[in-house]
Amino acid sequence: MISKEKGSSGSHERSSETIPHHTAQHAPSGRARALPQASSGEQLGSGVITSILGRGGAALVYEIYCERLGIYRAVKLLKPTLPSTAHEKFDAEMRVAAQLRHHNIVTIHTVGDWNRIPYIEMEKIDGSSMEKLLSERGRVPLPLIAAIGIQVCRALEFMHNHEYVDGGHRC
Repeated sequence: MISKEKGSSGSHERSSETIPHHTAQHAPSGRARALPQASSGEQLGSGVITSILGRGGAALVYEIYCERLGIYRAVKLLKPTLPSTAHEKFDAEMRVAAQLRHHNIVTIHTVGDWNRIPYIEMEKIDGSSMEKLLSERGRVPLPLIAAIGIQVCRALEFMHNHEYVDGGHRC
């Protein structure tokens, strides 16, 4: 669950998702450990968390700042309460996405685990979400919808035509 907090710098999100007891690492007194909060400054991947960019049914996406490189990146962290089949799908997503190089597909920089929870660290794309675009503009002009659709189709066509290796097998 994500809740909104108002602060001096605007709106911030806070995660109250938790790690089940059986997977919690270093959890005090057998309690589940909460997922990192927005603007927590907690280490995740190659940087520290600055905000939450989004959330879906299977994962949260954080913005991190890597001081050493002086750049922001996005980190997709799988929700810990999901079944093992979700972990398998996430691992497959990591392997396939890491092999793709296309200007309409984000670049994967590294993968890892945060408290036994897998994550993907990738380039952060500046821009707006469709949700924000719709809330700001109402109806979206047809030429803009077409331009977005073309970019999505180019990425899908590339992925469809791309051969990749998964577990030593060409797919």
